[in-house]
Amino acid sequence: MLLKGSPRYLALSNFFADAIAYQRVPGDHPDMYRQIHQRLHDHLVQLRTALGQQDPPLVIIAHSLGSVIMSNYIWDEQTQHGLGTTPLTRMETLAGFVTFGSPLPLFTLALDDVISITFPPPTLPAPLHGHAQWLNFFDADDVLGYPLKPLSPSYAQAVRADLEINVGHLFTAWNPIAHTAYWTEHDFTKPVAQLLRDLVVAQQTGT
Repeated sequence: MLLKGSPRYLALSNFFADAIAYQRVPGDHPDMYRQIHQRLHDHLVQLRTALGQQDPPLVIIAHSLGSVIMSNYIWDEQTQHGLGTTPLTRMETLAGFVTFGSPLPLFTLALDDVISITFPPPTLPAPLHGHAQWLNFFDADDVLGYPLKPLSPSYAQAVRADLEINVGHLFTAWNPIAHTAYWTEHDFTKPVAQLLRDLVVAQQTGT
């Protein structure tokens, strides 16, 4: 049972409030969906400037609602006239996608066709293509985290692995607070570190 005012109640209430606010509203006005995507684009532009206007391999690590936002942002760049004007901002160099505690399946319930983003993107340089991975982590006790491969054939193809792990400690591992406990769990950090290492080596060696 969730008690009003408890950390679990507040965490779930905040999530659903944010999710409702994020939903795209038809029309040309700058709703929350467009404002968030514009902010993401602005940060990518700043990142590319800091990198000397280069377009290096990009790895996105996204938790909870962030995984939904990033999936939508990538989808818009791949299928619509998005905000991006360079390979980096158009998600053409996306080499790694790590989602954890992802509620993406909840956002597909109203869709007639559940279609994944294209991953890895066909524009990714060949040396990185074989090392590119979409890894999705979830805990069975996390009421907002789910496997993604069962969603549809396209998700089954795009997601390299749904990895069920146990996160949290004695007081959090068995309840919804597990949703916030991925960040320091070795079963999460080690595979992510390995993915980053493999991509760096592939970028440096060209193999």
